[in-house]
Order: sequence, then C-alpha cells, then structure tokens
Amino acid sequence: NKKQLSARTGTPFMLLNTIYQLQALQLQHPEQLESAKTFPFMPEYLNYLLTGVKMNEYTIASTSNLLNAASCDWDRHVLDKLGLPQAIFGEMRQPGATVGTLRPEIRDKVGYDLTVLLPPCHDTASAVLAMPDTGGDAIYISSGTWSLMGIERMDPDTRDICRREGFTNEGGYERRYRFLKNIMGLWMIQSLRRELFPDHGFAELSEMARGAVSCPARVDVTSHEFMAPDSMHQAILRHCRKKGVAEPASDIEVLACAYN
Repeated sequence: NKKQLSARTGTPFMLLNTIYQLQALQLQHPEQLESAKTFPFMPEYLNYLLTGVKMNEYTIASTSNLLNAASCDWDRHVLDKLGLPQAIFGEMRQPGATVGTLRPEIRDKVGYDLTVLLPPCHDTASAVLAMPDTGGDAIYISSGTWSLMGIERMDPDTRDICRREGFTNEGGYERRYRFLKNIMGLWMIQSLRRELFPDHGFAELSEMARGAVSCPARVDVTSHEFMAPDSMHQAILRHCRKKGVAEPASDIEVLACAYN
C-alpha cells in the first residue's frame, strides 16, 4: 500500500512516478517489458547515445518509487512484489562516475573526443548542487515546470507524517537527500496561459492576476486533478464546485485563482 511503499522508498504517491508507468506497461504491453534487456531513464539513455555505455544513476532513479531510501539502491523487495524483471535494473552509480568516451561516429562528427561524466541526472539535483554553500541551513526553491522547495539532509525522513503532508526524499549529490515538496502553481499558470492567454507574457499575466486579487476562489494546487487535465480552466471550475467554493467569474479570475 501507499504507506508501506513510502516508508521504503521515501517517495509519496504521484501519478507521474515511474512505478505506475511500469505497471501500466505490464497491463497494456507486457511483451515489451518481457523483451527488455535494460532499463534506462531518459538522461541515462542520452548518455548511452553519446557513449554506448548503459549506466543507471542514483538521483534520477530516486524519484521512481523503486529505490530504497536507506540503501540508495533498487528496492528488490518492491521489484519482486510488482513482478518486474529484476535483471533489467542495473548497478546503481553515483554522480561523478565516468560513463565513457564518445562513440566513434559522434567523435568523428564533432572532431574531438571527450570523457562523459555522470552528472546528477535529475534536473533539481543538479540545480541544488549549484547552490552556494550556506553552512547547511539553506532552504531552496527551484522553479521550472513547477516549483520545489526544501532542504538537503544526510539521512532520509520516511515518517508517515511526511507522506501525509506531501514531502519526498529525492537523491542528491554524494548520497544526500533532497527533502522537499512540490508546489504546482506555476504548472497551472503555464497551462492556463497556453489555453486562455497565448499572446501574453508571464509578467503580463502576473499583473492581470494582481488586478483580480479580490477573487474569492481558492484551490488546492497540490490536487492530482491539476496534474494533467485536458483543460486546466475547466479543472479549476470543477474543483471549486466540488469544494463548494465560489467559482471564478472570468478568465482573469481563473488565472488569479491559480496565482492566489
């Protein structure tokens, strides 16, 4: 169950986690999983295209719900429970490891050779590594598709209260843990811009939302219904109706609802 899985992996339930994608593959295309020889995440696949070397990396694997938070390695018990072919999950390597040199065809095209090193393959792990050293007391916010706010720890915190409050333990450089929480608001705003305001920049959208600051509608931006709806606009209206909250009366109020 979710409680046991989170206690082992340090990662809470999210629809986009790899474990659920693999379960869907088991149900829909089991023949693909049965014929697989290795299991690369996207950045590991890019390293393979550069070097021809297949190598699994800790930080990107840590978000999959398949890694044991204490050992920083594949949780073989979880893999067994899911009936996944364990042979495809290779040795777990840490950032800084040498992947290899360029494939000959790439080396010939660029005109030189180089050694490819394994970075923290998870984008937020690389972002946090670039953060200045502040003596261990820093709280970071990393913003992109959405925002992530947290701290770095030397040990995971897998208490059930962390799962209930939506915190996760993701891998960091030198076997550190990024103890953080996802904040989905920017994803909602990007989706609304694409759907309702494609000709406006984000600075304009911010000003428009500020002008509707009195809009009473409030939504829980961490709700799974905002993860990948066909229409973010309609998802916000449905959420308000379901929660008994006054609905936004205009597109700008819908935008303000996400900002607020």
